Amino acid sequence: MGTALETRYRGSRVVTSPSGVGRVAIIGGGVAGAAAAIRLNHLGCDVSLFERRVFPREKVCGCCLGFAGLKALDAIGLGDSVRDIGHPLTQFDGRMIQPNNRPTKRFCVPIASGRSIGRGQLDTLMLERARELGVTIHQPTEARISDSTNPNQPMIRWRPVNAARNDSQ
Repeated sequence: MGTALETRYRGSRVVTSPSGVGRVAIIGGGVAGAAAAIRLNHLGCDVSLFERRVFPREKVCGCCLGFAGLKALDAIGLGDSVRDIGHPLTQFDGRMIQPNNRPTKRFCVPIASGRSIGRGQLDTLMLERARELGVTIHQPTEARISDSTNPNQPMIRWRPVNAARNDSQ
């Protein structure tokens, strides 16, 4: 079976053996990377997750979840936790800015079953769940996929930030 398969998970990169089972490395520990780590762990993979920054980190994005986002979290066992700690969302109020920099009239869009949760809380919740399941989390760590002499076993080069280099196959 030729070379390793690569699948993208919205900014995180997952590399598996061609059989699809075994050891998996995920580079990027944000929402998508943590969700992929949890789901692949559920499928029986031995998962290592590499993240450059220390979490939690506060960010403006990623804190408002609608029905589809909550369903995705249900699939990895975190939907109820987010519903419990998040604040209910029923509508989005806003204004748009016209090309002449004048705001439009205020508008309201209903949201079905949404929740608002801080990005730091969501990141922490997801990484804690991954760790509980046995995902190995390397943080803060820089990682990259490098060429390997065996195309069926890609090499991940990684190093803790400000520390010595490590290689893992």
